[in-house]
Amino acid sequence: METIIDKESERLLSLFSHIAEKCNDALTAPIAQGQFDPEDLKWSSLITLSDSFDKTDVELIKEVVLKRVVEKLLPVEEQEGDEDDTIEAAQKNEHSKLTENLKVCSVLLDFCFHMRQFMSDTSQCSLVYYELFATVVEMLNWPDDVCLFWDYVESRINWFKLGNTLKDDNSGETTLISYKQPLFEKLRRWNTSLMELSYRTHSNTPVMNEVKQKWLSFLSDLLPIQEESNFNRTGSIAKLSNSTTNWNIYQTTENYRGQSKEESFFSDIKLVYQNFIYAPLEFLSSSLDHKIKIDKVISTIIDNILELEEVFYNKIKKELKEINIINNKLNPDYFISSKPQEGLPEYLRTSKLFEELNSSSMSEFQSIYDKIKHLPVPNPLDMSTTDEYSLFDQFMTLENDIFRKQFMMQVYFTSYIITQLIESDEVRDFFNTNISKVKAAHSISFDDMEKQNIKKASTFTKHLMVNRIKRFYGNKDKKFLDMIESLELSESCFHKLKMNGFKQFNDFHITEEDIVVPDIDKSFKKFGFVKMGNKQINNVWKIETGISNIKEVKLVPHEVLEKLQDKYAQSEGNEIDIVKSWQSLRLLRGPYLFKLSGINEEKGLKGLFEESNQSYFQDKYSDWKKKSIEVFNEPHKLLLAKARDYKQSKLNGKRENLEEESNPNKKVKLSNDNNLDADNNENENPSQERSLSNTQKGRESDDLVSKL
Repeated sequence: METIIDKESERLLSLFSHIAEKCNDALTAPIAQGQFDPEDLKWSSLITLSDSFDKTDVELIKEVVLKRVVEKLLPVEEQEGDEDDTIEAAQKNEHSKLTENLKVCSVLLDFCFHMRQFMSDTSQCSLVYYELFATVVEMLNWPDDVCLFWDYVESRINWFKLGNTLKDDNSGETTLISYKQPLFEKLRRWNTSLMELSYRTHSNTPVMNEVKQKWLSFLSDLLPIQEESNFNRTGSIAKLSNSTTNWNIYQTTENYRGQSKEESFFSDIKLVYQNFIYAPLEFLSSSLDHKIKIDKVISTIIDNILELEEVFYNKIKKELKEINIINNKLNPDYFISSKPQEGLPEYLRTSKLFEELNSSSMSEFQSIYDKIKHLPVPNPLDMSTTDEYSLFDQFMTLENDIFRKQFMMQVYFTSYIITQLIESDEVRDFFNTNISKVKAAHSISFDDMEKQNIKKASTFTKHLMVNRIKRFYGNKDKKFLDMIESLELSESCFHKLKMNGFKQFNDFHITEEDIVVPDIDKSFKKFGFVKMGNKQINNVWKIETGISNIKEVKLVPHEVLEKLQDKYAQSEGNEIDIVKSWQSLRLLRGPYLFKLSGINEEKGLKGLFEESNQSYFQDKYSDWKKKSIEVFNEPHKLLLAKARDYKQSKLNGKRENLEEESNPNKKVKLSNDNNLDADNNENENPSQERSLSNTQKGRESDDLVSKL
């Protein structure tokens, strides 16, 4: 039998390795059933064993064969490399080998999932599928190897939800039940492992927290929202009552007399957590003397905390007032309600240089994270449970109110649970039903308790909730009080749902129908809009005329031209109507725009068909153009002639002056003649009129020359 198992495991290992080489995305995408041979899915190689073994034994042999394949793949052994190889090269080779083996494991799990199509008992196949998955996870190194393999889980989450069903309807609903196979044993084992990890200090690393969150998300997806898991029925409220940690060791006030204030405060806090916060049921069922003792310790701690909180809020108020005074002095127009502009300016958000600088700076932080992701990281919000001095500093540091408020909230909600157990019969019956399954001694019964004892517990818890916590924070910090009241309302609703068994979620289902987004009518229609100004007229215009049903005849320009040419060739001497000509010209304007130069007012469209008419019209037009230019230029020619005459007369006058200067005798004679003429025409003043006429003519000639 061992030989058969080894031989079959070697055959399947080679088969799965070959498929993994072809499918590079085996980790991130499911492998189709067609990639496997149906004979392999039917396990035809083990048919001969059915004669010698029962059906149950054959199924067990199949599971052993598949587990043997996993054992040959995981864990990956360290390979011996050359001495010259660096540590980084060795780690890289090991990582690549691990990735290849995980791909083969993914093929193996997909093979196991597709086997259910050829098996009569699908529940056995799903059980083997979960068992193989748990084996692979347990054989991996936490947390890096699990993170590398988690792509398989995220890509096959719907397969895990199927359970024992055969067909995947892609609805996203799960059919698994926490107290039935295949999830029962695995769920308990996985929850125990996660709980152990949360208790280990060395597992408080960023990468380990990432793995824990992935596991929690995976477990929450496996169970439906209305599932009442068995782990909620174990009465986890009192699970720490028998703990052996130092925090829960009971210590009375007589045992720590003479201690320092840090040690005394630490002992009081331990007493409150052990006998009140971690054990509300034990406090409720305890004796009256015990309740009085716890009352004194809690009251003392709360008095000190509220005193520090008073100083804390007064300091905030004082500093805020000083800041407001400074701001008002620096800027009289400063408003306290004004907020600074959120985010970066636009020029920084759109700057490529700024983006590059930001990415380079973040890369340095990323490199630091890669180096320290396996180192334990201290959690500053965890309350110290081992060092009394650290715990005392956490509570008594004035500027840090986180731990004080954390303790006050724990006291408040513990008091709320005790109050509900006293006042509500339904809550008390529900707790008795669940806790009695684990420890019958923890059941709550008021028949054997004194009324004074019950009244003391109720009065004490209500006093803590209303008079101490709500009243103080209602005056000092309204936001914190609103948060407490919101959490109280949420807790009350959760208790009601839990007592009803989450019945309102029984009908919860995911719809299988595709959600069709309706088309949005983006046309704007104004209310009361009347297109024609009057509703009656507008209604008349809404009547369809039928014009849209008339068939339009589309005219093609070159066809129209051909028809006109044929018509012109057939007609002799017929005059073409001017209207028809203009219609034709409008049709021919587009494609024959540059051929319309031959058309004129005399020939019309004949100019398109007879080239001789075109030359005749051009000659006639050129003659008309010359005559028009001559008529237009005639006034200009007259003015030009006058200007030339004036210029010539001026030149002649200059010549006469030069001749007179050259012949002085002639000048004297001319002057005598002029004197005689002046005596004869003294009354008429001919010389004055002559000079005026000459001056006027000279001005007209100058104007004419300037115009020219």
